[in-house]
Amino acid sequence: MAYPTTLDVLTNKVDGVDYPEAADMNNLNDAVEALEAKVGITDSAVATSIEYILNNKIWPVGSVFTAVVATNPATLLGFGTWSQIAGGRVLIGQTDGDADFNVAKETGGAKTHTLTTAELATHTHIQNAHNHTATYTTDGENDAVGGDRNIQTDYRSPTGAGTKIIITNKTAVNQNAGSGTAHSIMNPYYTCYIWERTA
Repeated sequence: MAYPTTLDVLTNKVDGVDYPEAADMNNLNDAVEALEAKVGITDSAVATSIEYILNNKIWPVGSVFTAVVATNPATLLGFGTWSQIAGGRVLIGQTDGDADFNVAKETGGAKTHTLTTAELATHTHIQNAHNHTATYTTDGENDAVGGDRNIQTDYRSPTGAGTKIIITNKTAVNQNAGSGTAHSIMNPYYTCYIWERTA
């Protein structure tokens, strides 16, 4: 006996000579129809049928289906219209307490981020040591006071005519670090196909 694939609509009878037990037959007809609907023989919207439950209770419109195969759920499950969503994104739970996550399907975030000055940790820069070179001349002859000596401790007042002092400054250089390159903020991830039922 083949398993039926369509709902049998049985005709109820009226008591008479040909159908003396019509009431019992009618009850049996009703029971068979109800049983077929219950197990999902029909694609009608019988709220208790297996097919209806699969189509509308387990994966209703707006639900999400995940898989590691690329086959559309309409083919895998045999019903519904599905659209692939969330490509390259992780899923996060909705919460009314955070404006970034209070509405379904909101998107945001990035794979990398370059820190702004305000986002840097409090820190200091070390400035390299530096000095000044001073040379003075008297009557056209050099009498070196410094070379790389400190002008404040090694300066000696010149005497004689034509005296001049030449001071050469060295520029202080901060010892900087870093490149400003964007850094990864990627969560550990596992790739799968994510589908939303749209109809």
